[in-house]
Amino acid sequence: MGVGKSSRSVRVRTVAKLSPVDALHQEGMTAVKEADIHQLTWDSYRQILDDGKLTIRVFALWHAGTTIVSR
Repeated sequence: MGVGKSSRSVRVRTVAKLSPVDALHQEGMTAVKEADIHQLTWDSYRQILDDGKLTIRVFALWHAGTTIVSR
C-alpha cells in the first residue's frame, strides 16, 4: 500500500469516527470501546487526538490473532 493511499484511508476513518461524537455526548456517553482494531484505526484516533478533537475516552483492543503463534 502506498503512503498516499494509507494517508487517505486515515483521513476517511477520522471523519467517520468524528461523526457520531456529538450524538454520544447528547446521550451522556463519555467513552467508546472498539475491539479488534488494526493500525489504520489507531492512526485515525491518533489524528483526531492530534487535531484536538478527541473529546471522549477511547478504549481500544488490538487485533491479536487467534493463536499464540499468530503474533
